[in-house]
Amino acid sequence: MEKLTTFEISLFRPLHVYHGGETVEGEVTIELSKAIEIKGIKVTYKGEATVHWSEKVTTGEERTLKDSEHSNSEKYFDEQVNLLADQKSSHAYKLEAGRHTYPLFYQLPDRLPSSFEDPFGSVRYIVCCVIERPWKDSFKAWHPFTVINNLDLNARPNCMQPQQATKWKQLCCLCCKSGSIEATLHVDRQGYVPGEAIKLHAHIINGSNRKIRKSTIELIMKKTFQTRTSTKTEHTRVAHSTHTSIEKHSEDIWKDEALTIPPLPPSFLTECSIIDVNYVLQLSIEPSGLATKLTIPLEIIIGSVPLTYTMQDSTDAPSSACTNQIAEPTEVDLALLADDQSRSVKPDALLYRESTYGPVAICDLSNNHNRGQKQYRPMYPYYSLDKTAIQPHVSLL
Repeated sequence: MEKLTTFEISLFRPLHVYHGGETVEGEVTIELSKAIEIKGIKVTYKGEATVHWSEKVTTGEERTLKDSEHSNSEKYFDEQVNLLADQKSSHAYKLEAGRHTYPLFYQLPDRLPSSFEDPFGSVRYIVCCVIERPWKDSFKAWHPFTVINNLDLNARPNCMQPQQATKWKQLCCLCCKSGSIEATLHVDRQGYVPGEAIKLHAHIINGSNRKIRKSTIELIMKKTFQTRTSTKTEHTRVAHSTHTSIEKHSEDIWKDEALTIPPLPPSFLTECSIIDVNYVLQLSIEPSGLATKLTIPLEIIIGSVPLTYTMQDSTDAPSSACTNQIAEPTEVDLALLADDQSRSVKPDALLYRESTYGPVAICDLSNNHNRGQKQYRPMYPYYSLDKTAIQPHVSLL
């Protein structure tokens, strides 16, 4: 019979979202059907960034393939607390049957990067509690939480500047030119927050003798992972919209089409030196026949605090465009940013939603000595600013 009937960590903050300098408060609950012998109960508060990947490389004169491992880490805090601090002896201690609760209290460092999860790297914050037993396996419980490093778009003047680029491409058929295609991509500004819609403007001129199969505008997350000796870059398409074919010697216009930004980590992943995150809005035009795509990229900055004038112009109606909504805004949820830079945000415009992609496994529950949340997605600020917008799609490039 299992003597340990309950072993869990509870955090008092709704949705478990914090900022640097704030205090993580909660409690550990242990319920026993019978008394057990223990050596101690210890809680660890840990914040760390890690990257890891492997790749095939050729070695030696025979050019044999082998796996090359790449990894790196960056620690932000790692503090252990003994919940039985009044236990002076290092010998076994009898924990009686019944319910036991122990308070948790930890002040986060002021400067921390935002939470981030990816198959090749993460910035992860976690509370772990261990019940140590003499001559037996320890019991472990985990509880992850999210940290947001605010990126205020108002502090970056370029975020209000319009962005535009034009490119053209000559198409050829064997040795003969078949004409050119030209395109312009334009957005009204560079800075946005999750929940906002990017108003898409594009003009495509097909001056060639070929049909254009389709044109796509996509929001791409560019992730860069760094070790001491190598760098890995991955691209994930987090939202996109597509127009159908364009006949030869004709044109197509995108005008004020709205592409909603799903819940995403802020650009740059400030305070993390081994993972970088950037965003690109890219127009891709795919001609028929044997020809490469014409692509036009524009750099976009995703923040966590919106531009002031966008909030003044926005409506109060919550958006129904994102499929990742996990809860309607409540007074408790909306109080999470009450003390940060977002005070100017309309109270019914801000809530938190789970990251667009994931979840990731953080705990192996196949071992019956482990308790806690098996999978995890960080929570990111999400602003209900737009009434109608294109449904975001997620896929890997």
